[in-house]
Amino acid sequence: DSKTSRASGDTQYAKEFPGGNLDAVSALSASQLASSTKRVIIADEVSRWKRELSEGDVWEIMSARSQQWGSDRKQLAISTPVLHGDLIHTLYNEGDQRQYYVPCPFCGEMQLLDFFSGRGYGLHWETVSGKIDKKSIGIICQKCGKKIPEQHKHTMLNGGEWRASVSPLKEYTASFHINGLYSPFISWSEMAQAFADAEGNPQKRQSFINLKMGRPFKETGTKPDV
Repeated sequence: DSKTSRASGDTQYAKEFPGGNLDAVSALSASQLASSTKRVIIADEVSRWKRELSEGDVWEIMSARSQQWGSDRKQLAISTPVLHGDLIHTLYNEGDQRQYYVPCPFCGEMQLLDFFSGRGYGLHWETVSGKIDKKSIGIICQKCGKKIPEQHKHTMLNGGEWRASVSPLKEYTASFHINGLYSPFISWSEMAQAFADAEGNPQKRQSFINLKMGRPFKETGTKPDV
């Protein structure tokens, strides 16, 4: 009951467990963000946060709660990006910008999963009578040029590795990006159809870039840069 929960330290927004405790706070409340010190901070969907609160930058307010832990502190920001320059995009650019490379099952070349359009390799398909031929969908290897069917995706993911692409602007900051082509829950067929549907449709274009490619949207007046 509620009395037992309060006595044990457990409430709707606070939980105690052997070795630690967890507090849930609102990103809209500067007072909650600054209410206690924490060694580990996990922030969810930060691109939808207000960037400025009454006491200043929301990320700086929250980060200050762990500064007394020095090199032992950890801060994790998780989010689908929304707009170019939003909070998760900014934090990603401050880190080492890691991307997930997977091996071609035919030649072993390590590469990123992306779309063929504008590259000459990546997710490719044929159309028949204006519709995507699902049997033709596959990843064109950037080295050997062979088409990789989706049946190899699981093996490719298991053989992959994260690789940093830059030196971080902030020391000890790792940042990660991955898109829907890697997802075990989204087929390459679904990704291909989403790509096709986004062409010429501004609303679907942003949804595709944000939700399927995990990239921030930037209005350019051209077709999606995927």
